[in-house]
Amino acid sequence: MPSVCPGCSRVFTLSGLAKHLALTRNNDCLKAQQLPEWSTPITTAQVDPHIPDLDLPPVPFEGDFFGAYGNNDFPEQHGPVPPVPQPLSLEETDDDDDGDDDDGNNDIPEAYRGGWEPPLPSSPPRSQSTHPRAMYETPAGPRLPSAVEREAAERTAQARTFVVPFPGHTAGAPVPHSKPTSSTYAQYQHDLDEVNPHNIYAPFTSKMDWEVARWAKLRGAGSTSFDDLTQIEGLTEALSLSYRRMRDLNKIVDSLPTGRPAFERHEIVVADEAFEVYTRDIIQCIKSLLGDPEFAPLLLLVPERHYADRDHTTRTYFDMNTGKWWWATQAALEKERKGATVIPVIISSDKTQLTLIGNKTAYPVYMTLGNLPKDIRCKPSRGGQILLAYLPTSRLLHISNKAARRRTLANLFHACMSQVLQPLVKTGVDGMLFACGNGIIRRGHPILATFVGDYPEQLLVTGCKNGECAKCNVARSDLGSSADTSRPLRDIGLVLDALATIDEGPLAFTRACHNVGIKPVQHPFWESLPYTNIFAAITPDLLHQLHQGVVKHLVAWLQSAYGADEIDAHCRRLPLNHSLRHFAKGISTMSRVTGKEHQDISRILLGLVVGLELPGGVSSARLVRATRALLDFLNLAQYACHTSSTLKLLDEALASFHANKQVFVDLGIREHFKLPKLHFLEHYRRSIELFGTTDNYDTQYSERLHIDFTKEAYRASNHKDEFAQMTVWLQRKEKILRHEKYVQWRLVHSPSPGPVSSHPPTPRILASSIPTSSASVGRTPPITMTIAPAGINPDVSRSGVAPDMSGVPTAAHLHQPQAIDSASTRALPGRPRSPVRTQKPRISMTRHPSVKAVRFDHVVCDYGASYFRDALTRFVTEKNSPGMTMQQVELASGGVYFDFAAVPTYHKIKLMLNDSQGLGVTHAEPQDVVHVRPARRGKYDTEVPGRFDTVLIRAHDPEDAHAIRGFRVAQVRIVFKIPQANLISLFPRLDASSRPDGHLAYVEWFTPSSPSAHPNHGLYRFTRLVSRQGARLASIIPIDRIERSCHLLPEFGPIAPRDWSSSDVLERCQSFLLNAFSDRYMYMLVS
Repeated sequence: MPSVCPGCSRVFTLSGLAKHLALTRNNDCLKAQQLPEWSTPITTAQVDPHIPDLDLPPVPFEGDFFGAYGNNDFPEQHGPVPPVPQPLSLEETDDDDDGDDDDGNNDIPEAYRGGWEPPLPSSPPRSQSTHPRAMYETPAGPRLPSAVEREAAERTAQARTFVVPFPGHTAGAPVPHSKPTSSTYAQYQHDLDEVNPHNIYAPFTSKMDWEVARWAKLRGAGSTSFDDLTQIEGLTEALSLSYRRMRDLNKIVDSLPTGRPAFERHEIVVADEAFEVYTRDIIQCIKSLLGDPEFAPLLLLVPERHYADRDHTTRTYFDMNTGKWWWATQAALEKERKGATVIPVIISSDKTQLTLIGNKTAYPVYMTLGNLPKDIRCKPSRGGQILLAYLPTSRLLHISNKAARRRTLANLFHACMSQVLQPLVKTGVDGMLFACGNGIIRRGHPILATFVGDYPEQLLVTGCKNGECAKCNVARSDLGSSADTSRPLRDIGLVLDALATIDEGPLAFTRACHNVGIKPVQHPFWESLPYTNIFAAITPDLLHQLHQGVVKHLVAWLQSAYGADEIDAHCRRLPLNHSLRHFAKGISTMSRVTGKEHQDISRILLGLVVGLELPGGVSSARLVRATRALLDFLNLAQYACHTSSTLKLLDEALASFHANKQVFVDLGIREHFKLPKLHFLEHYRRSIELFGTTDNYDTQYSERLHIDFTKEAYRASNHKDEFAQMTVWLQRKEKILRHEKYVQWRLVHSPSPGPVSSHPPTPRILASSIPTSSASVGRTPPITMTIAPAGINPDVSRSGVAPDMSGVPTAAHLHQPQAIDSASTRALPGRPRSPVRTQKPRISMTRHPSVKAVRFDHVVCDYGASYFRDALTRFVTEKNSPGMTMQQVELASGGVYFDFAAVPTYHKIKLMLNDSQGLGVTHAEPQDVVHVRPARRGKYDTEVPGRFDTVLIRAHDPEDAHAIRGFRVAQVRIVFKIPQANLISLFPRLDASSRPDGHLAYVEWFTPSSPSAHPNHGLYRFTRLVSRQGARLASIIPIDRIERSCHLLPEFGPIAPRDWSSSDVLERCQSFLLNAFSDRYMYMLVS
C-alpha cells in the first residue's frame, strides 16, 4: 500500500519508504526515523485503484486467452519469487590501504552481498533406498597417504639436489677455434654510433625525446590522438621533440637496427584455393632469442640429471633440461657429431576471437625455447615468447560437404605449419651456428620438442579422431576406465609408414591411415622433422584438461549428488580469506565460468561437501575420497619441482579416484567415464619425466599472449586488411622494447664503451659457468659455459651489480669435473644465475597505524580481545623473566601495572609467502594479507561486519600437542604496538635491542582434535582451545611468528544454519577443518 513520508510528503511504496528513510540526508526526513511507527504506513495516499501495489505478493498465474498451463510449461516459476535485492553500500577505504588487494568485495556487508537464498527445505523421512548395501558402508579402497609418507615424499622435492652432468665435455660447448663475436649490445651500439656516437638515446635526440616516443608506442593512444596532441601550439618545441606526427615517429622507429625478423606474406594453395599466411623465419627467431643479452647468463645449454639423494635413486625434475627427452636427444646428436647444443623448440597455437561482437578471429602461432628457464618463459614482459605466424582463419563455408571441409581445413593447417617449420628439417640434422648474447658461438640443433594446445588443437596436430586420445591407442570404450600410467604411446614408425603410402593412391592411403588410427592428412608438418615424436610432444594442458575439464565435471557431479541449494548455502557462509574468492551467491548460478573461476572453486570444493548427506542414507565416503583424489592430482600436477616420490603421489591420487569413481554411477549421476580429458591424466607423469614440470608447457601462458600479440595489435589497426597492419605494429613495438633494454645497458655501463673493434678482445670466463660433477652437492641446475668480451659482463643485472669473480678457473679447467659449493653460486634449483636480488621483508606493515589510539575497553568490545590486559601482563612478565614456569608467570603478572590506557592498532599484515620447495616464485611474487578489522559504519551508514582472520603460527616446540606439522592455528584479534615512551618502564632490565618495540598480536588459539588427518577427506579438524570454565585461551605474540594466513572450513553438518553468515561463522561454529587447498603454497605446507 502506498505511503507518504512525513518529512518531504513524497509518496513511496512500503519498501521504498524504508529505503528512503535509510538513505536520506533531509533533516525533516531524518526526524521521521525517530518515530516509533516510521516502519509502518504513515498516511494512506489517494491513488488510482488501478495502479498495482508492488508490495503485495504476486498473484498466482491462472491462465490466459490460450488456456491453462501445466507445471512443466514454466519450470522457472517453481518455488517462491525472490525479492528485489537492496542496493549495495560500500565503505571508503581506510588510509592504510594500499589499494593492491584483490578482495575488495570482502568489505561489502554480507546481508547485501548474499542476495536471495532458497528457503530451507523440509526434511522428509528417509525412505528405504534401492541402492546396493555396499553403498551404505565405508569402503576399504585405497587409503590416502599418511602424513609421514606424504611428508617424506615432499621432503625429496625440497632437498638440495645431486647433479650428474652429461658425460663428456663437448655437449653445449663453443665451436672449437671460433673467435667470439661482438656482444649483441655492442653490435647494436656500433650500428647506432654511425648516427650519433655520443648520444645514448640515438636516434632520438634526448632523453625526453626517447621517453615520449616510448610512451607513444607502448602506452599512448592511437596515431590520430597522438597527432592531435603534438599539434598543440608550442608542445613539440617545449619538449624538444624531433617528430611532429606519428608518421615521423614511425620512420625513426623503423630506422632502428633489426632484432627479430620481419613478417613475410605467403600464399598457400590447398584444394586449388590460395590462402595468405604471415610468417617469420623461424631460424632467425631462434637466433634472436639465443642472442638476447638479457638471457645470456641464464641459458640452459646442457642436459643434466638431478637427484634428491646421494645414491642417485630419487630423480628430480623442474626445468626442461632435467627431463629425459633432452638427455636422450643430446646422446643421439653426439653419436652423429660431437659438440651439439640441443635447442628445444616449443610451439603453441590457438585460434582466438578478436572482437566481442562479430566473427573476427586470428590464428596465432607462438614459439619459445626450452633453453630459457621456465620462470622467464612464463612472463610475457621478459620477451621469451615470439609470435611466429598468423595462420588463415577461413572456415571454408563454400565447401558444402562437412567431411570434405574438415579434411581441407586439416590439410590447410598442416600446409601452413610446414611452410613455417620447414627450415627445422635441415638445421635439426646439420645444425646451425649461433651466437649467444655475450658473443660465444655454438652449433645448435633446433628440434621440435613440445606442441602446446588444447584438445581440439591436439587432434588437429596429430591427425587423431575426435573422442580419442592424441597420445596413445586406447580404445574409446576404455577411456577413463583405469589409471594405467605406463600405457605405450602411438607407434610413430607405423604412422610414418602409413603416411608414406600417399603415392599409392587415395584408397590405399586412406586405409593405411585408418589402420594406424589417424586421419588421412596429406604430409603433416611433423612428418619430416628430425628427432621428433609428435605423440610424445603433445603435453598436458592444465587450463583446459584440469580446470575447465575435470573440475568442471566434478562440480556438476557433486551438485547432482548433494543438491545445488545446500552446496550454495555452505559456500555463502565460508569465512573470508585473502587467497580465496568469496562466492556470495553460491556457485550453481554462475554462467560462462572461466578457468580462473574453476580454479577458485576447486580451492573450497572439498569443504563444501564434507558433512553433507547423500539421499537415502548412502555413505558419502567414496564420493569424498574421489573428490579429494582429484583435488590432490590437481595440486600435485602444478608443482614447480617433482621427484620420483612426488610423482608416485600423483599416481596414487589418480588411482584413488578410479577406485572410488563408481559411486557416481551407483548414484545415477554418470553412466560412464569415457572422457578424453580425464583419460589424459594418465600421461602427466610421462610428460613430466620427459620435459620437466607442467609449468614448462602450460597453455595459460599462450592464452595470455593473445592479449599482447593479437588483441592489442588488432585494436591498433583500422580493422581493414588487419593482419598486414598488425604485423607492422608488432615489429615496431619489438624495436622499441629492444631499444629500451639497450638504453638501460648503456646507462649501466656509462661512460659508454668505445666503438666495436674488428678484433674482439680475449674472452674471460664467468663464475656462473663452472660445471659440476656427479659429486657436487647443491641445487645447481644447468651449469654451462658463458664467455664474454672484456668490458661486457652478461651477468650484470639491471641493478648493475656484478658477481664476485674470485677463484675463477682457467679455460683449461672449464670442462673438468669440479665440486663447488652451491652456496657460492646458487642455492636454489632452477633459478637464474644472476646475482641474488635484494630480498623484500617477509612482513610489511603500514608506516602509520590504522587507529592512533584505542583504549583498552574498546579493545575488548570492538576487537573482541576479551582478556587483552591479562594477556599483556603475562607477555611483559615472560619477556622480563623468560625462565619462569606458568604458575610463576600467573603470580608475577599480578604485579604488572600500565601507565598507559591506549595502544595504536593496525588493521592489516602483509606477508610474502615462502615456497617450501625452495624454487622461489615463477609467477608474480605471492603476497598474503591478514585482515584484523573491527565492525564499522559504511558509506551509507550501513553496518560493515568486522573481520578477524585466522593464521598459522610457528610453534616453539616441535612436539607441541597443539601443533600440526610445526604450526599452530589461531585467530588474530588485534595487532598493536606498545607505545615507545612506555617500553623502558615495562622492561627496565632489558637493553634497547631486546625490548619488544615491534608489532604484537593478540591471538586466540585453536587445537587439533586429532594428531592425524581424517581418513576420507584428509583434512585436520580444529576446535577452540578453551579453559575448564569455557573461556577462550589467548596470548600475545610478536607478529614475526605468524607464518601466513589460513582458511578454516566450518563443519556445518548436513544443513548449514541459515542464520549464520561468513562474518560470524568463526564465532558461532564449534569445529573447523584446515583448508589445505587455499593455494599451492598452503598445500605443500600442510597437506
